[in-house]
Amino acid sequence: MNPFSDDELQRLKEITELYSYTKDLILYSEELNNLSTFMPPINEIKDAFDHFMRITSVKFGLHEGDDEYARKNLDKVFSHLYRATFELFDYIRIFQKDSIDKKLNGISNEALVHVFPDYYHKIKPGMEGLITKIPSYKKDKDIGDPDIGVVKSYYQSIQEMRDQRQEAI
Repeated sequence: MNPFSDDELQRLKEITELYSYTKDLILYSEELNNLSTFMPPINEIKDAFDHFMRITSVKFGLHEGDDEYARKNLDKVFSHLYRATFELFDYIRIFQKDSIDKKLNGISNEALVHVFPDYYHKIKPGMEGLITKIPSYKKDKDIGDPDIGVVKSYYQSIQEMRDQRQEAI
């Protein structure tokens, strides 16, 4: 077996970190949508796994390939997971806002102020602030040169909205 190089191991570490975000987002998206699975990111994960298997088949000597082949496929694994993560971000953002709107639908502003005074002072402005950040995340998304920093920032915003959603419902 051909071992992974230090560069390959570093890329595998980045892939593992990205996957931890992706997996959490998949589980959260299913929680938001009554355990219904959003298929586009699942398809991206399947494609990522296929590229990973290409690498391991070369490393185990089952197929021909070189270090360049492994590097290109590791980059493709990362890119597929990156796309899956951004698809989940968009999907979750929609369901987060919709779930809050549905819970509060039919409650008058006056009743909401009395029952949940933080809603208009904290929760709603916080959600709107997070939603205004989304275009900058999308602008910074570059499948050709994926950046885990953008994922971390967007993930943090989703987590903040997740907390605010919990307070609201």
